[in-house]
This record gives sequence, C-alpha cells and structure tokens, in this order.
Amino acid sequence: GAIGLLGLFPQAWSVTVRVGVFLALYGLFFCATGLNQLGMNTLQGKLIPPHRRGRLLALSSVVGSTLAVLAAWWWMPQWVTRPGGFGVLFFTSGALFAGGLLGLALLREPAQDPPQDSSVGANALRALLAQLGSYPSFATLLAITMLFSSSLFLFPHYQALAREHLGLGGVQLMVWVVVQNVALGSVGVVVGTLADRRGTRLALRVLLFLVALGPLWAVALGYGWVPQPARWFWTVFILLGFTPVTIRMLANYTLELVPAAEHPRFLSVVNFSLAAPFVLSPLVGWMIDLWGYGIVFVGVSVLLLTAAGLTFLLEEPRKQHPGPLVPSPLGQQNEVLP
Repeated sequence: GAIGLLGLFPQAWSVTVRVGVFLALYGLFFCATGLNQLGMNTLQGKLIPPHRRGRLLALSSVVGSTLAVLAAWWWMPQWVTRPGGFGVLFFTSGALFAGGLLGLALLREPAQDPPQDSSVGANALRALLAQLGSYPSFATLLAITMLFSSSLFLFPHYQALAREHLGLGGVQLMVWVVVQNVALGSVGVVVGTLADRRGTRLALRVLLFLVALGPLWAVALGYGWVPQPARWFWTVFILLGFTPVTIRMLANYTLELVPAAEHPRFLSVVNFSLAAPFVLSPLVGWMIDLWGYGIVFVGVSVLLLTAAGLTFLLEEPRKQHPGPLVPSPLGQQNEVLP
C-alpha cells in the first residue's frame, strides 16, 4: 500500500528519495512475506494431514490464479499504460493482502506442546545444528533450496531480455502475468495430486526439472534460435509459473520430514536458505552486463538441474509413516491410522 501511494504521487518526492523509500519498503515487504510464509506453513502443518496438502495446493492455486488472471486481464492494461498506473497496481495488491486478514478469523488453531528445547538466538541455532544428524535429508534439502533460489535471481531479467533482444514490453506484461498465473493454477492441480498420491519428494523432483527448462527456453527465444521468437516468448512464463509451486513443495516436504513441534524452527531455516543467496543478486546483474544473458541463464539452469538431481538423495518421509496422518483436534501428537 505504501509503495502504491509512492507511485500515485511521484511529484511529492525527489527521485533520490523515491528510490530510497522504494527499496526500504521493498525490503520490508519481503521480510513480512517471509514471516507470512512461516506462519501459514506452520498452520498448515497443524491443520492439514500430509496426504491432503497436495489437494490444498491444487485448490488454492486454481482459485488464486483465476482471480489474478481476471484482475490482470481487466485492469492491468489500462494501469500500466497511464501515468501513476503502477501506483494503482501496488495499492490494489495491498488492499487485497489486507482483505486476506479476514480469513484468519475463520481459522481455529489447535493448541500444541512447545518443543523440549525452546531456546532462542544462538542457542536455538546450536540446538538445530545438533538435530541435523537425526534428519540427514534436511541438510540435502537446504542445498536444494539454495540452488533453487538461483532461479529467483533471474525474474527481473526475463523482462529485460525480452525488451532488449525482442523489443517486447508494455501491454505484453499483462499477457505474461496472465500466462504465469494460468500455468500456476494448472500445474498446482497436477503436482498437488501427484504429491498426495506418490509423495512430495517425486513432486518436488518433477518441479525442479521443469523450472530448469525456463532459463534455457528464454535464451533460445531471446537469441533467435527459434523461429518467430517474439511471438512465442510468452511461453517462457508457463515455466516460470512452476516457481511458486516449488516453494510451496519445499515447505511441504519439510512439514513431513520433522515432528510438528519442530515445524516453525525448521521452516525458518528453509526460508533463510531460500533468501540468503540473494546477497549474490547484484553479482548476477553485473555478470549479465559483462557477459550477456546466455551464459548466466545457462549457468542457472545447470544449478537447477543439480538441485533436481539431489532429490534422488532425499528420503521419502511417508515410507517412515505408512498410512494417513490425521491431526488431533486437541493439538496432540498426530495419530497414524491403519
């Protein structure tokens, strides 16, 4: 909402002030987003049994992407083509986030015993490191998460590649948003069903291989290796639509791997592993300026393929817990039904 106001009244501040305030608000937004993901994923671990989380992913992806597509189709073209239009876009997004608060009033969170070790700060970190030996797959998952985060570095550069090499932009932004959200909803249904039936590990593996194709396909189109590249560049955003689903699947795997009392602590480490590599994002921009898009995009694809390969080292948590896990209404330890 604050960024929206900044965009609606650009003349009220100098360019220097606007840039500084924007970056500060942008950082604050992602801090809030990380905390939101931690809270929502922890709540999901309490309320939804593992063999139903894929269904939740599917339904939420369909509903969310449908609303996003309708909003982008009707409103975004007129917003991005007029002065202050991006301010309206950000302000509307903020209002919708605020509307999401209403859903919390409908949730009933069961009580849960705190973990045996409730230390904080450096002591909590040492306690967590001591626990890693009990969950060898978690260390592998952290490596997968950090490798996967390299795909997020490229998000602003896809638009720059299309603009500089193919002359695309403006109203095409709306088309790309629509395509990405349609892909998100569609893949959410398929991968969510796969996760419920065959396990989260397999779903995560499939997603990582698909995400790895995105940078390669973007380079092929951006450098004209495919006929009529400008006509087909929108297809890149089909593959980009898999990225948010992959983030959800990383969290779902964590929820299955560790006990419920440890969910917040382990999920926070996964979030940190996802965010920590972003200190290298300026280096990625510098490398693109120096060497061009091709080398950097192909390099990121190699990292993503490595992450996909590492999934073969992960255990399947459901083999350790045969049968559906059903959360107790009193928030007690989950019961395994025959």
